Amino acid sequence: MKKLLLGTVALAAVVMGADRDAHAVPAYAYAEMQFTSFALTGIFGNPDVSTLITNVSLQDAATYSAFPPAAFSSTNGNVLTGATMKQATAGPGLFPASNVFTQQMVGQNGTRGDGLIVGPLAGGATSNLVAEGNLASFGKSATSQAGSTTTLSAKFTVASGSDAVTLSFNASDTLIASVGALGDHASDQLSASYNILDLSTGDYVAICGSSAGGPITCTTAGSSVNGATVRPANLNLPGSATIPGLGTNIHNASAPYSYTALLPTGIYELTLADGASDSLSTAPAVPEPASLTVFGVGLLGLAGAVRRRWKTGVGWRRSKT
Repeated sequence: MKKLLLGTVALAAVVMGADRDAHAVPAYAYAEMQFTSFALTGIFGNPDVSTLITNVSLQDAATYSAFPPAAFSSTNGNVLTGATMKQATAGPGLFPASNVFTQQMVGQNGTRGDGLIVGPLAGGATSNLVAEGNLASFGKSATSQAGSTTTLSAKFTVASGSDAVTLSFNASDTLIASVGALGDHASDQLSASYNILDLSTGDYVAICGSSAGGPITCTTAGSSVNGATVRPANLNLPGSATIPGLGTNIHNASAPYSYTALLPTGIYELTLADGASDSLSTAPAVPEPASLTVFGVGLLGLAGAVRRRWKTGVGWRRSKT
């Protein structure tokens, strides 16, 4: 009887354990953004404007349940050389090489974050960010991010009069999020912001421009960073999925963006920040009906065996001894 009991439990454990380990349709998220012809004019080469500090920084990270988190990767550069960083990865993989900005993790379990800025901002640079994850195990979680604190900052002085500083670029983006089962969750986020602070007054200046060919609008000058910060709608998108078949699939083709600020004499700090991130989680496994049937049949067989033993008196004789 002991053998029968052990065999029943072992069989149920194998079948039910298989259900927990293999998630037939994974949770998946992909966030990618690209800037081309990225130029900052009115500062570099302008005899009325002197540059004090310029800096470009990139950071990425990745996590995946039961795997060590990726070492936090960061790098610094300048407006002439740009910057690139090592891709952050976590999970079983396989992973692409660094600086690959297309979908790579479909069919591969893991998560990655990566980014780069190449070329001089004075004449036109390219920037790429990607966060991608694929999670195919029950009851797990994963995240990745790239450029969450990616910033271009420049401190400069306008000597006299009023000078125009213009930021212009073309930008495209993609957001994809999907899940394979109820209880799973996939989300991703793109972000891009731009502001100019007048260091002599502590106030932010008004910036006017157009996003993706839309009408010209202006931010509000003043002490509030929120009202004075440019945040193009197409470059600040969230995506999510919680129901199979009802996820996010957004592709915005490259479009022009241009923003200009008129700056009187003073000292200014310009900041541009952008980022891509994703987050994934899967629900704990629920045994399939077939698994429960196998377990139930085993228990019925066990009950029958016990009943037969008592009918033949085996159980009584053993209890007497």
